[in-house]
Amino acid sequence: MIARVFFALAVGVQSLAAATDLPTACPLEIRRTETNTVELSGTVASSQEFGPPEFGEKPKEDSVYTAYFLVLDEPVQVTIFGRTSPRHLDAKRITMFPAWPASLAGLVGKHVVTRGLLGKAVMPSELTPVSVSAVSVAVTSRIVCRQELKAYHPEKKSRLDDHG
Repeated sequence: MIARVFFALAVGVQSLAAATDLPTACPLEIRRTETNTVELSGTVASSQEFGPPEFGEKPKEDSVYTAYFLVLDEPVQVTIFGRTSPRHLDAKRITMFPAWPASLAGLVGKHVVTRGLLGKAVMPSELTPVSVSAVSVAVTSRIVCRQELKAYHPEKKSRLDDHG
């Protein structure tokens, strides 16, 4: 009798999961000791936001700028490893900081893949808890969510350190 109840519950849970067809979140990590390179796909969006000096506290005195976002194809679950215990964030939209902001104006509403460094928000201009410093952005139909973690070695000198 008990085995039948467990079987019925298991079938019910599987049926419920299939019926709701919930998207699974793509797991990403932010670690202080590693570079957090990601490749993500989604649709570019923009909005007018208040900037310095008060970021909306004094709208008549604040500057206004265009902020760019990547509305992700699939949600991400970001685990941030810092000095304390890990923190988990779910995101469907992230702030984009491209190397060339003007280049994103023509991509609003288009499906893209961006590659860059994933980071947690620390400044008022970072309008979402997670952002990507985009190195490249390309129009595509591909759906991508992947991460490449590489150890960060601050004690190693770069070639630039030798010149200066």
